[in-house]
Amino acid sequence: MRIDFENKKLRPGTYTTTNSDYLACVRFSDDPIDRYALPNDEEIKWAFYVQPKTKDVLQRGIVQPAFGHDGGGIEIFFENGTSNNTYLDKRSYGE
Repeated sequence: MRIDFENKKLRPGTYTTTNSDYLACVRFSDDPIDRYALPNDEEIKWAFYVQPKTKDVLQRGIVQPAFGHDGGGIEIFFENGTSNNTYLDKRSYGE
């Protein structure tokens, strides 16, 4: 799991997306496995909400094709993870 639930933060090396890209994926019924070029085809069940602090270093980019998927979504990479108390919530995907 890429979330440290005890300290409520993302672990180093975690990829996420932006809230606006997530909402666009849901609104247009885009396949998140394809949009984010995920390495497996398991159904997406959960959305995790984080609010990084200004001191949390991140890199933004566009998901490149991989694992037989198109990519094209927005990706955010946290090489060092995030600060404590930046993990906010877990909800069913699409809700």
